[in-house]
Amino acid sequence: MKKGWIIFISLIVIIIVVIAIVGGKIYMDNKKSKEVKKEVALYIVQNYEGVKKIQFGKLSENKMTGSWTLSAKLNENNTITFTFQDTSNIKNNMISVYYDPDSFKLKNKVNEHKDLDNIDIQFEGGFK
Repeated sequence: MKKGWIIFISLIVIIIVVIAIVGGKIYMDNKKSKEVKKEVALYIVQNYEGVKKIQFGKLSENKMTGSWTLSAKLNENNTITFTFQDTSNIKNNMISVYYDPDSFKLKNKVNEHKDLDNIDIQFEGGFK
């Protein structure tokens, strides 16, 4: 009977450790994703006029190239996609910014700095 309890307790401990590790990884990934999205949002409001709302899609990594891609919908009808090599410094590692010039109606700003106040940012679930 004592041996059975030891095995049972050991299994419970192993399950708790695995759950803690997986939960920790998910938490850190979400934190990293939110930080990247906030940095991209700041880039957007500093470089495009009239941005009132930003809806982000999922931050995704291309395992083959090591690059990261993030799409956003601005003000409900302007879609833009960013590709960057490293998530630690978005501005200095940006590879490309893509949008369809026929449907993207926001104008570029020239050397105007702005913060994220008064911008509705939806970090998850708003854009696919």
